[in-house]
Parts: sequence; C-alpha cells; structure tokens
Amino acid sequence: MSYKFSIGKLKLKQGGSTIKEIIPTTEISIDYKLSTTREYDASGSTIDEFKDEEQLTLSVSFASTDYEPSIIQGDLYDLVLETGVVGGGIAATITNCKLTGYNIKTSQDQFSITTITFSKVGPIDGSSITKQRVKFGSVYLGDSATVTPSFEGNIQPLIIPTALGVLIRATKDLGGGSLSIVVSGYVKKTTRIELEQHLISLFTALDTEANTLTVEYGGSSYTIANCYFQSGRPEAGKKNHTNFELVFLKSAF
Repeated sequence: MSYKFSIGKLKLKQGGSTIKEIIPTTEISIDYKLSTTREYDASGSTIDEFKDEEQLTLSVSFASTDYEPSIIQGDLYDLVLETGVVGGGIAATITNCKLTGYNIKTSQDQFSITTITFSKVGPIDGSSITKQRVKFGSVYLGDSATVTPSFEGNIQPLIIPTALGVLIRATKDLGGGSLSIVVSGYVKKTTRIELEQHLISLFTALDTEANTLTVEYGGSSYTIANCYFQSGRPEAGKKNHTNFELVFLKSAF
C-alpha cells in the first residue's frame, strides 16, 4: 500500500528539537508492507493467520542548494508531517525512523533535487520496543536474548533374545532426563575490538557452578534454576555486532 502527495511540510526532530524543516516538498511517498504467517488444518483450510513483520518506509524529495552531511548519520528521527501553508498534504507524526538513503537526483542551475528515505524502527503504532533479556546469575547475556529449550529423556531399549520386540526401560524407571537450553543473543558495541573483549569477558564470567537463568520481558519474568553453562559460540564475522548462542544444561527431574 503506497500513498503519495506533494504539498506539505516535513520536520525532522530528535528529542523534541527540530533538526531540519523541509518546505515545500516536491513529493512525499509513504509505503506500508505487512507479511503474515498462516497455519493450516489437515484439509488445507487456514485456521490461523498472524502478523509476522511490518515495514513502513517514507521518502521525500525537495529542492536544495547544498549537501547536508550533518543529517547523514543513519540516526533515528521523529518525522512530523504537516499540511502546507494553503492546505494539502497530511498531518501525522512517525517516531523512530532511521535515515537509510540520501540521493541527489538531478541538478538545475543552482538547485538540486534531493531525495531522503527513512525506515520505521519498531512497532508501526508508535509503541516502544520491549526487548527480552536473559541473565545467568547476575550476568546479562547480550543486549537481547531468547530461550529455546529441548528435552532428552533417559530411555533404554533392551533386546530380549526370546522376545518378538524390545523391552523399553523408560525415563520414569531409570531416572535422569535433561533439558538443553539454548540462549540465542545479540550484542552490539562501538568497535570490533570492544565486541571481542566483551565476548571473552562474557564467556569467562559465566559461573561453572549451577546458577539460575532469569528471562525478562517488560514487567514479566520467569526463572530456570540449577542450570550449568556448557558452551558458547558467536557467529563468524568482522563487524561490531554479532548473534551468538550459549548452551545450558539442567536436570529435568
């Protein structure tokens, strides 16, 4: 779904302060896309459909006489759309938009037509982003993290020579069974060397004794007691950010 108009005013704001005012605009384009996930029943009918990802982009073109490197930082801006002096356009505020493009398209005499593009960061309705975080003891595992558990039972199939099948000794009889808890995290630092130092410090700081995993999301949380740190591995790369996995084990009984 796209909406375009060419009369109006755009203000770029940070912390309530106006960084740049664009008036008049030659064209403002707002584009919205939504991807969903569907679940089907045995007959192939849709039984559920839910939002997977929203994308909102906005681009604006305007006449300019100079190049403005001060706003080309990939920063977040609040975009305030206002109607023109004689009306026209729309009035709206779109918060947390990242500058993703700056393009000088054409030039005529002393004027150039510049197009800047923004991408909405976070929920389209303007609500703030809530990150899920996980800590082991008192050590937080990255800027954000999620937990994926799996279970392995202690089951033994015993082959009896005179039997037609096998005798199964279940976890209930033998005891045991373990939970493998994979924490998938994300961390970002200013430089690559800071990231490397952080990961080394994180891996060495995790207690080799049993401790508690605490999963936090907003005002909600839950704990997983008596967990042991087994291994950790970041994804390969040379950037100043990375996704990583930490594996913890605990007895299921």
